[in-house]
Amino acid sequence: MYRNMTKNHLVTRHQALLGITIILGLIVMFWGLGDMKLLSLNEGRRALAIKEMFLSSDWLLPRLNGELYLTKPPLLYWISAGFSSVWGGVNEWTLRLPSALAAVSILWMVYQYTRKNYGLWASLFVLQLLIANVSFAMSARRVEIEMLLTA
Repeated sequence: MYRNMTKNHLVTRHQALLGITIILGLIVMFWGLGDMKLLSLNEGRRALAIKEMFLSSDWLLPRLNGELYLTKPPLLYWISAGFSSVWGGVNEWTLRLPSALAAVSILWMVYQYTRKNYGLWASLFVLQLLIANVSFAMSARRVEIEMLLTA
């Protein structure tokens, strides 16, 4: 099948599939991000610490019920509190946005690395595999620091 296709046709086909993959990836990462309730106790703890940081304007160290909460690095709290400041309040969207953006940056980095080292089609395939991976997609949609640490 590919023997009769010119290199231009293959690149055009790759670009079309890449565009479709990017659109589907953005849907997976962002669709309904702010509509879901918090899914776990850990998400609730992170959300509460972010809310306290936002309300008190004390951005140095996160607190949970007024006590220092230093179980994880504070990067997620800072970024989420920053988005909450921009949007004017803490909600599921501002809490989950850092993880979703980190997932998109991971997808971009993996795509670029694979394209450089293994070619166009391998990079497209790896991008599709990551987007279709349920664990990756769920981590991108949760108030957890793991996606930021991965990025």
